Order: sequence, then C-alpha cells, then structure tokens
Amino acid sequence: MMTPASSFEVPHKETGELLRFIRLYQRTASRVLRKAISISYRALFKATDIPLTTKFGAGMQFPHPYGIILDEGVQTGINCCILQNVTIQGATVLEDCVEIGANAVILGPLTLGKGCSIGAGAVVTKDVPPYHVAVGVPAKFYPNLKRYADKFYKCGV
Repeated sequence: MMTPASSFEVPHKETGELLRFIRLYQRTASRVLRKAISISYRALFKATDIPLTTKFGAGMQFPHPYGIILDEGVQTGINCCILQNVTIQGATVLEDCVEIGANAVILGPLTLGKGCSIGAGAVVTKDVPPYHVAVGVPAKFYPNLKRYADKFYKCGV
C-alpha cells in the first residue's frame, strides 16, 4: 500500500536508492560533487534513464527500477507508481496516485489525471481523465472507481 504525502516512507529498497541519488544531486550546489554524484548514479542505475533534475512527489515508487526512461520535464504528484520498462516522452504531468504498468509507453506532452491507471503494454497518446484506466494500443479509456483509488492510494488526503 502506498503512503500518504504527509509521512514519506520508501517502501522498496531500489526506490529508496534511486530517489536518494536524485534528491542528493538536487540539493548539492558544488559542480564537482554534482559530477561525482552523476557518475555514481549512472554506474548504479545503468538501465534507467531518469534525469537527475526530475521532481517527484512524496510517496513515489519504482518497485522495479529497470528500463525506465523519463524525458526532461516529467513531473509527478504524490503516491505515483511506475513499473519496469516504462517510457514517458515529452513534458508529461502525472497527477496524484497515477499507476503505470510494465512496458507502457506515454507519448506526450500529456496529463495523466488523478487516480488513473495505465495498463501494462499500453501506448497512451492522449490525456487520460481522472480516475480512468487506459489499456491497449492505442490506449482506450474506461472509467475507474474513484472510491477504490481514494481508499487504497490515499488520493483524498
């Protein structure tokens, strides 16, 4: 279960290591230290291409941080989850409680609405409304239960 924004805890070891490097880079002012952090980050997370300047909301999860490619300008809300081999292009905005399944491709710039879910292998080329599920190639949208998202992902917090 994901955690609310008020109490940030990292549920997966890999997520913690990945976000720790990104946040350390963002807090460091020294160019020399930033370069060292950047080199270490690239060595440890070889199969992941996430810009070190990406801003993540509290409760962000990468249960399997492998093969994830995020473009510059991607922003996430609180309690989002991105699984393995996901590609997000363009300045895409993930609102709160967005869940992206394995091997999904988001061709932006787009907005993924609050509480939406992207199915495994889906190719999304249009904005996804809040509390909808996007599945297929190209993705089609189906309504989701708002109360399910609020209960399990604490979107109402």
